Amino acid sequence: MTLTEIASVDFTKNLVLKENYTFLVADEVAEIGGGERGLYSRDTRYLSRYMWRFDRPAQQLLNHSPRPDQLNQHLAIIEGPTQVLSLQRRLSVAAARLDDAIVVTNDSLEPQQLELRLEFAADFADLFQARGWHERPASPVTHALAAEANSVRIDHVASDGLEQGISLTFTPTPAELTSNGATYRVALAPGATTEIKVSAALHDPLEDSPPGLPYDEWLKGFPPHQRASQAAVLRRAELDLRALLLFSAAGPLPAAGIPWFVTAFGRDSLLTALMLLPHHPAVAKGTLRYLAARQGKVRDAGRAEAPGKILHEVRQGELARTGKVPFGRYYGTIDATLLFMILLERTFAVEQDPALLLELAPNLDAALGWLDHEADLDGDGFVEFAGSKPGEGLTVQSWKDSHDALSHADGRLASGAVAVSEVQGYAYAALMAAATCLRVLGREPEAARLAERARVFKQQVPRDVLGALAR
Repeated sequence: MTLTEIASVDFTKNLVLKENYTFLVADEVAEIGGGERGLYSRDTRYLSRYMWRFDRPAQQLLNHSPRPDQLNQHLAIIEGPTQVLSLQRRLSVAAARLDDAIVVTNDSLEPQQLELRLEFAADFADLFQARGWHERPASPVTHALAAEANSVRIDHVASDGLEQGISLTFTPTPAELTSNGATYRVALAPGATTEIKVSAALHDPLEDSPPGLPYDEWLKGFPPHQRASQAAVLRRAELDLRALLLFSAAGPLPAAGIPWFVTAFGRDSLLTALMLLPHHPAVAKGTLRYLAARQGKVRDAGRAEAPGKILHEVRQGELARTGKVPFGRYYGTIDATLLFMILLERTFAVEQDPALLLELAPNLDAALGWLDHEADLDGDGFVEFAGSKPGEGLTVQSWKDSHDALSHADGRLASGAVAVSEVQGYAYAALMAAATCLRVLGREPEAARLAERARVFKQQVPRDVLGALAR
């Protein structure tokens, strides 16, 4: 019998960096060494291993992330009470790219030597596979050393034929370079410095994003901080909101969350855009246009799609592309269509741009059609969902999506036609919002009918259920 050690993987100490769809999940010393950690983009893990090794013991003295796409690290080789070598590391993530630079300095009065080896590997696992939610069949991965001897390319052909890859380029050329490692041997005189750079470029046919909004431009959208005691917290919140952004031809839109929900989610993207509206209305317009372009067209039970419905989630990994999970374009949400109408009206209220209303009027009409014909499952006048069977989609299609999020007082899970309280508030607000939009578009009779419908709906729903949105 072979005995093995107990693996200790503490994901509460993950280091996460992100830009656009690309994100890094590493441990607290910025290494990718197992579990679900890796360098990801568009729901595919590109790097499954990325670890520096030294031939002398090193200590981490500093880890600082000045903003969500960057990390500064100070490592030291210490002998007795003295730091003899310092390693200043700068790690950054850009769209479809990772850059890593280490500056080694001899801080002693004697010559110093250090061997550094970078170990790397790529598995191109789907995010759902990497997280242990789906089986991981073997897939072909090929390695090639470039002719100039300072780069390695690792390629993969997915089961649907999509070709993806990653190239690692090293500056200067390593002393040794293989398909899974690069070795440097550094000899430094007292006070001397050398720099090692690694650039990892992702090759992905799905990557079509326009340039992102620079952080300094983003921060200009927020007012100056009035209280010094709150400035640091507020500034970090503003930076984190910028990190959430995804960039598409439709404009910027917020992802649902970092790291595992770096994709468009109807409810999450719409609510975040609504909160950002006073500061960055371009995010609201980008979110509306992105979701409008993917609005439901047909009835498809597997994807919970219906005409006029706004989607819940978009995934681009191999499992989604091949239909092994339903989330390639998934519509299992009861509230996104209502929030779409609310955000459209609120955006007009801020921007006063009738051209946007005119552009999205067909989508507004389709959303109202969904509310008329698809949203009331049992004819009682409320907006409801019936969850999917376990394993076939979301059983709970309101916040929050966990299968056991809605239960009765005795612990039984809600089933059948489920009318969630806040969704009724959204429905009232959506009717009023749509009425305002149609009125601006010169469709007064339709607007009046919607306003009356909202009044009647408000009367049938208890006041404490409608809450703030109904008042």
